[in-house]
Amino acid sequence: MAKESKIERYLCNKPQISFRIRAFKNGNVKVKSDSRQKGCDRMTTPRKQQIVQRAKEIWFNEQFKNGIMNPNVPEECELKECGAWSQAVSELMANESRKYVEYQDYAKYMEFMEKIENLEPSKDFFDVETALRSGFAIFGNSGSGKTNLCKLIVDQLNKHGITTFILDSSKQWFDVGFNVVSVEREKGYYQWKGNTIFDLSNLAIWDKVTFTDKLCEHLLERDRSQWEIVIFEECQLFIPNNALRDLKRYGNILKLVSIGRNYHLRYGLVSQFPSYVDKFFVRNTMLRYYGWIHEPNDMRYVRQLLSKEYAEMLKTLKVGEFVYQNGSQIRKIQVPLFQKLVPSSGKQAKSGFNIEYQYAEVRA
Repeated sequence: MAKESKIERYLCNKPQISFRIRAFKNGNVKVKSDSRQKGCDRMTTPRKQQIVQRAKEIWFNEQFKNGIMNPNVPEECELKECGAWSQAVSELMANESRKYVEYQDYAKYMEFMEKIENLEPSKDFFDVETALRSGFAIFGNSGSGKTNLCKLIVDQLNKHGITTFILDSSKQWFDVGFNVVSVEREKGYYQWKGNTIFDLSNLAIWDKVTFTDKLCEHLLERDRSQWEIVIFEECQLFIPNNALRDLKRYGNILKLVSIGRNYHLRYGLVSQFPSYVDKFFVRNTMLRYYGWIHEPNDMRYVRQLLSKEYAEMLKTLKVGEFVYQNGSQIRKIQVPLFQKLVPSSGKQAKSGFNIEYQYAEVRA
């Protein structure tokens, strides 16, 4: 008999599954029910003792609801007459069926995980054409390696002659060797040249929104012959949920996302809380990366974008491992460590604009 696989050893040790599993050379798994117990591979009627016990529980619950605190123990005929018997049978059969469905799902997931367990660093982890067509998004909890991945993507963009502007709220981009523009609320004029990091760490959240919207307005008005990409680091801070309800504040950001391609402008999103980012911005991207995620709200949202197997995989990812989604194609990748970027050579046009911050009130 063939040697049992890792899936089979694990499933045989699960307490709720009493199957003997045999493997064949073709890799298929066959479930064989134990001779002492009926298998869950078909709908089976539960034992009478189980039915009686569950029916009595249902009957007593109904009596308590009706205000009868000390009811007599019912006979079997009473249980059948009031419908508690048939309800107990239905519930117990559904539990058996659900148990087998869960087993099937888990066996499929473990088999799926075995295929992609040994993973080498991926070289083809970024599609420039798709990024220029729809933008990209990177999600993952803190420490998952999302900023490292984004730096590698920026490196690929630079090799294709694409200028990048990074809106950095956490000073994680200072090691890439780009020009850094420190944004202050009091300063009214900003000028830059080529690949630029806009340091927004000294601004309040509404200040970040004001600056970002003004920057997008300037970029949309400027003429260009080469592609440029704006990267929103920690984008949940300045394009949160329901941002589209306030077009006066977010109007130029929306315009860059929706029709920026006509102006040779695209965008990238980086966030550790995907459920907090406005869904319009996320669903416009076809190129998405999902790192380690465990927060329940984020997991519920990600399940709407990925298949069940890949969504469950996110909880087990290590640093540098991502689920890579390019349209309908989904696979697991591992990205290499980041190395310092070399700024692209050639003439870079200078750019700049004035900005004024306006507030209705100052909040403590």
